[in-house]
Amino acid sequence: MRKILLSVFCLFAMVFSVTAQEPADSVRRSIKDRGISLRMSYDDYKSLYNPRDYVHQDFDPYSPVGSGIASFFIPGLGQMINGEAGRGFAMLAGDFGLIFAGVLIAGLWTKPTGEEGVRTTTTGGKICASCCFAGALGITVWSICDAVQMAKIKNLYARDCRMLSLLPADADVRLVPNLTAVPTPQNFQYVPGVTLAVRF
Repeated sequence: MRKILLSVFCLFAMVFSVTAQEPADSVRRSIKDRGISLRMSYDDYKSLYNPRDYVHQDFDPYSPVGSGIASFFIPGLGQMINGEAGRGFAMLAGDFGLIFAGVLIAGLWTKPTGEEGVRTTTTGGKICASCCFAGALGITVWSICDAVQMAKIKNLYARDCRMLSLLPADADVRLVPNLTAVPTPQNFQYVPGVTLAVRF
């Protein structure tokens, strides 16, 4: 009975060792078929991923929630945290520039009132200042959404890069059946097992 079980186990292990190579090759092929390689810039790979496909995993290097919260308080900070400082500074400058322009327009586009030394903002000034503030709010919302999307896409790319670096093209990954002799007080007992063999 032991011999039959041992032969079935060895047969199963040999079949599994042949099929174990297939997933690694198919994963590597699917990643490379999409045009993904190591050390790509964000602009090169952002169109290759759909952020809706993202599902959080514990080892993700970027936090979509943290990036969104950072961009809520300081527009562009989420992009800077995600490694895109130029984009973050552009959003920060645009947001603060529009706020400054709105305050400046509201302060300069005034007309005197009947009271001495009191001036009020004209209707045109109020409209222009409101447009500047609305534009600043739009940049803030855009910054939040962009930071969350960027973190998701960068996490998806990091996962693919991990797969590419863990599975080199010339690696041979196999499960090989083995039989180990374990010494007992009287003699040896043979224990079947499986060995993971990685050859580079």
